[in-house]
Amino acid sequence: VTKELKQYDNKIIECKFENNSWVFMRQRTDKSFPNAYNTALAVCNSISNPVTKEMLFEFIDRCAAVSQGQKRKHHLDPDTELMPPPPPKRPRPLT
Repeated sequence: VTKELKQYDNKIIECKFENNSWVFMRQRTDKSFPNAYNTALAVCNSISNPVTKEMLFEFIDRCAAVSQGQKRKHHLDPDTELMPPPPPKRPRPLT
């Protein structure tokens, strides 16, 4: 920690991960509380394992294929997901 950064002790700051180390960007005066621990872990994970354009395109393609499959199924017979009607009631014999 440098002398310059000591002034930010107990403050909320924003950093970026560059060249394998954290680099100070700014103090976050707009925030009253820091991120939750799980949020910080998720951010670190997204830095370590970034989402690529290819991953997004594959996800979109899979969603589109599933959506097309559902549309096709519904166009063939819209009642396939419904319960069948109950059997007809037999008239009771008169006693």
